[in-house]
Amino acid sequence: MLKDFTITNFKRDTFTNTNISPAFFEWSESMDLIQGGNKLNIFLDNDPEASTHGYLRGGQIVDTKVAFAKDIRIGMSAQDFYQSFFDYFPKELSSKYKVVWFESCALDVSHLYIFNKGLLSSVKFISQ
Repeated sequence: MLKDFTITNFKRDTFTNTNISPAFFEWSESMDLIQGGNKLNIFLDNDPEASTHGYLRGGQIVDTKVAFAKDIRIGMSAQDFYQSFFDYFPKELSSKYKVVWFESCALDVSHLYIFNKGLLSSVKFISQ
């Protein structure tokens, strides 16, 4: 998904964690990824108590060039969107809502799926 994005605003912080023994050299990186009108903000770190991992902290996807898991894609119908997440979702409700908000309990990043005329038009990622 990210291969066509360009990295901008790259920042690397390094420090020594003396709260653990032996002391551990740690780093974190943050960057913006841009592709046309699409923008993501990513945070990476090397916490010694977890595997190297990254977090999506924010951004917005607005065009069909970016595909998500479960074939979620800008321009897909609301009905197809709901079928990606639910075994059953009433048709009459899928056309009623223009915004679907999924909150993440673990990472404090909400996913906001915005529909226009029954089609997914934008996905926003919002840090709490």
